[in-house]
Amino acid sequence: MVRKPWGFYLTNSLNGTLQDQGIKTALVENRDSRRTYVMLVDQGRLAEFNAYLAEYACTSCAGWTSGKGADAQACRIRRRSSFRSGAPHARNARCGGRAGSDTAREGGVAVTLAGTLFQPGSAEALLEIYLGRGIEAALAETNGDFALAILDEHTGTAHIARDRFGVRPLYYWRSGERLAFASRLRSLLTLAEVPRDIDRRFAGLFAGSHYRTFDNAPERSPLPHPAGPAAHYLTWKDGKFSLRRYWTLDAEQDWLADEDELAERYRELLLDAVRIRFTAVPKAAFALSGGMDSSSVLACAVRNRGERQHAFSTVYRDPTFDESEDIKPILDATVQQWRAVQVNEPDVHCLVKEMVAAHDEPVATATWLAHYVMCREVKRQDSARCSAAWAATS
Repeated sequence: MVRKPWGFYLTNSLNGTLQDQGIKTALVENRDSRRTYVMLVDQGRLAEFNAYLAEYACTSCAGWTSGKGADAQACRIRRRSSFRSGAPHARNARCGGRAGSDTAREGGVAVTLAGTLFQPGSAEALLEIYLGRGIEAALAETNGDFALAILDEHTGTAHIARDRFGVRPLYYWRSGERLAFASRLRSLLTLAEVPRDIDRRFAGLFAGSHYRTFDNAPERSPLPHPAGPAAHYLTWKDGKFSLRRYWTLDAEQDWLADEDELAERYRELLLDAVRIRFTAVPKAAFALSGGMDSSSVLACAVRNRGERQHAFSTVYRDPTFDESEDIKPILDATVQQWRAVQVNEPDVHCLVKEMVAAHDEPVATATWLAHYVMCREVKRQDSARCSAAWAATS
């Protein structure tokens, strides 16, 4: 490394030595601090490096250096970006639940998973099933909330899929023979050719009505880029696009047994649903309101683990909204440590700006605002992750 008037220069001889040792040099930019870092990466572990970058929303790989300075063909890595058809290349998405992306590759097939699986295995398990039995078998055996991509260079095919209930977002854009997709809208906007016009009617509907209203059109988004439907997978091959459903909730026959047996069956299903999520997030905290849903989830977690859990609740000075008196009866039996998060006179305009930046979507209900305040406090305390998808805050 040689000192220059403008900084430091990584000499060609050092670059060549690193290359001979199987090391690539990456220039990584932090877009928040505007600082650039030099990172040395094992050429055989580029997927892990991409996954590391994908954990951080503000970082990107500005380029790779080779024997003579920056590589002109360098791939620019952006968080949650996709691959395009034509000469496709894999890019990582962020994985929820457990931190970081989950990517597996074998030969000319790559699988990238964003989300949480409620079963043993990860992208490697999906890759194994796909190689042996195809895309529909891989999706049929996947339980979780996820968005995933499979790039098969042998067949020139790309598959993207969303979980059964559409918990994890998935957006896509296509034009001619090009396809791009991401689990967040902002990732699509890193591509200059992707339109940025706002669907003002839907954005207004989203922001001005109850969330159950826009849930009736799950394929729409505030930007004119369709959302991949829940329980579907999209296949891209030779510039052609197809959409197929891989799962449906089938109606069962009416329950003919007595109510006690029905109650026991329902209890077993609820306990199992909480157990598999607890396994995916072993260090968890629970959102606890005064309602039946959150207290039932928390009680199931205590029964599964045999010990009381950590819980957070939003509380208010105004008794019209405060549920403290409804929460307190369950605390002794289920809660090891309870943290009451005050939501009294929040800076609503500031919070809405934060939430729109965090989700790339308008804010549809004050309930989301309270939940955001609570989750921000969980993060601030560097405590457990906030679990319990059903736990509502009033």
